[in-house]
Amino acid sequence: MRTERVVMCAGCGSSSHESSFARYRNKMWCGGDSCRSIIDARRRAQNRRKKMRRKERGVAYKGVPPRARHHVLRRDERRCALCGCSNWQPLQVHHIRPRSEDGSDRHTNLITLCKEDHDMVHRNMDRYRVSLSNTAIRREAAHTLSDREVARRQDQRIMGMPTVHEMVTADRAFERGQARRARLREVGRCHDQANRRRKREPEALRRCAR
Repeated sequence: MRTERVVMCAGCGSSSHESSFARYRNKMWCGGDSCRSIIDARRRAQNRRKKMRRKERGVAYKGVPPRARHHVLRRDERRCALCGCSNWQPLQVHHIRPRSEDGSDRHTNLITLCKEDHDMVHRNMDRYRVSLSNTAIRREAAHTLSDREVARRQDQRIMGMPTVHEMVTADRAFERGQARRARLREVGRCHDQANRRRKREPEALRRCAR
């Protein structure tokens, strides 16, 4: 029979079986709010110490690289992923998986947030991590597909081939022309019938006069 491992909460230090604990910020957590605050405070202090060591070595991290930041802002249309604002709040690029947890600068790990929502997300990272990650992956896939479509259309223009939009436009114009010609033929038939009726009327009147 397999025995269950006994673990300790990173906040209050209480011990229990592993199944009765959860994980918060990669630490064992008993579920109490006070323990969550203790773990957050320790993580912030740890991050500050890391930044100080980077500054001492001269390799302090300075945020998202400019090229990645420009790509993410263009991909998200310069709007916050949570509230959708674009003008009244300064926009920031957020690491969904933080750098302190070995998060990368990949485009799928970056999302655009306003300052207010950015602070709110940092107060409870685990609550928004999954939804923001799914949003970033979906937007990145759509943006990559659109870039590929633009490149394909440019290649078609260079080769002299019509694009999909041009072919659809030509087909619609051809269908409109066919419909117009059908209407003209119908109008012509109506005029011919009216003319034939006018030609028959004088002959009928002459017959009645006789």
